[in-house]
Amino acid sequence: MFETLKPVALSARAAEEVRKIMHSKNIPEGYGLRIGVKGGGCGGVSLVIGFDKPKSTDLHYKIEGIEILIDKKH
Repeated sequence: MFETLKPVALSARAAEEVRKIMHSKNIPEGYGLRIGVKGGGCGGVSLVIGFDKPKSTDLHYKIEGIEILIDKKH
């Protein structure tokens, strides 16, 4: 299910670049763009971004036609 509140924005141009990367890197069907944080970095956290399969603990968002995955704890 896709949440209605969207914690991130993705411009049309950024979405097009994500689609190009997914195509050029042969990202499998059903994967989404995972956005999250992990401990470390200058501010105490670092941004994590990559492609991944949805997990049961994820919030799902559809932004500019791209499935965005964010773990609930992030």
